[in-house]
Amino acid sequence: MKDLMPLRALLGEKELVSIDLPPDTFEALRGQPGLRMACCETSAVPKRSVLGLPFFAHAKVGECSSAPETAFHPQGKAIMLRAARAAGWDARVEASGRTPSGERWRSDVLCLQGKKWVAFELQHSGITLATLAARQARYRASHVRCFWFMITHEHRLAQAQPWQHDTPALYLNDQHHVPALNLNLGQTVEAALGGQLALFPQVGRVVQLTIIAQETSCYRSDCRGRSGVLEAVLVSPPGLPELAVIVPGTTTGLAAWVHSVLPQSDSGNMRRFTEWPTNSTRLYNCPGCGRIGSMSRFQSKLDSWRREAERSGIGQPDVRWMFTWPKGRVVTVNQVLNQEQHAWLIQEVGQRWILQNLLD
Repeated sequence: MKDLMPLRALLGEKELVSIDLPPDTFEALRGQPGLRMACCETSAVPKRSVLGLPFFAHAKVGECSSAPETAFHPQGKAIMLRAARAAGWDARVEASGRTPSGERWRSDVLCLQGKKWVAFELQHSGITLATLAARQARYRASHVRCFWFMITHEHRLAQAQPWQHDTPALYLNDQHHVPALNLNLGQTVEAALGGQLALFPQVGRVVQLTIIAQETSCYRSDCRGRSGVLEAVLVSPPGLPELAVIVPGTTTGLAAWVHSVLPQSDSGNMRRFTEWPTNSTRLYNCPGCGRIGSMSRFQSKLDSWRREAERSGIGQPDVRWMFTWPKGRVVTVNQVLNQEQHAWLIQEVGQRWILQNLLD
């Protein structure tokens, strides 16, 4: 791919990186015969952006057939390159390689420390998740761990995702800021290379479970049970509900998972739980005796509540609204997830990236 403002060029057999050159050396390249673009080896000229970023441009328009990028991308590459080096890694910009089967890849920044290879990609244009996974597979085949920063899929990346372990990705806004971590791009790269980022939740670690349910009563004489119809379950680091992974109450198997995780003594008045019904009549079965009940009278309130919640959040309801569910019940308990409980949660909902020190 041709960059609108590429950072690499070739002079003879030597590779030049614009942001690595002293200003005088960069300016001396003007009119230098033999200066070539790294992407296509046509003639290159040194230039500076309106913000002062040094880069190389094609000497003639149309000499390279691949699509250009916006200025946002090379600025991001320069930030990532400097951050990687500040973190103590050897780093190259616009580095390429091939898988054992011969498939080519090119990273925005490629980092090496010992035997560890880490790549960073700033995805500035639209991409499907299937294409993202395919590109990640090339890195994986080459034993390179790649971390993606994306300016698209903002809503999706605000939520936990099952694929975050295999394809790490974070939303990046137009100010080179990562809202999910409240860090800028350079800080995020340094945190990633320094082992300061972690996927949440983790197996064997304490989590705070907040179970939000509509309490109902069964009037059958042989049951007389109080049940909770699940609206949502929040899984967060203890004391940090704003970082919650939110499990919708309609998730199949959620009630069984809650029963396995929640000690009976901590369930309050609700002895059993069931998922929020998704059928048009909002019918559900009492988890105690199987009696048919209906949540239709609560559905409009729930829909209104969700709309208010989503106005305060990006991609998922603001967790502050999770505690305002009218006539609902909230059960909060700290618990350690075992391997099976953790696996179910990751498969059904996924994980999100947080700072490691929030788990310590």
